[in-house]
Amino acid sequence: MCEHCGSSKVTRKVSAVARKRSVGDVVSELGVPNPGDGIRDPRQIGHWVEKRFEQYGVDVPKSTRDMIDAARDGVMPPGVDI
Repeated sequence: MCEHCGSSKVTRKVSAVARKRSVGDVVSELGVPNPGDGIRDPRQIGHWVEKRFEQYGVDVPKSTRDMIDAARDGVMPPGVDI
């Protein structure tokens, strides 16, 4: 019975839920992109760029770090079209 109107014609509804995917989830699901393979999620870009900087032993510049962080939040860096 509805506690607001007293109707006996009530049903329960299950709310939709979503879980934010982590960078690890994205990489596990979509892989780390390679040039030419295509990018399906902007978070892949950040992971790939970090790995390349690490591979070459170079510190990530602040401007690049800002773009990586934006990509992790699902925002495509300017000029990148997927």
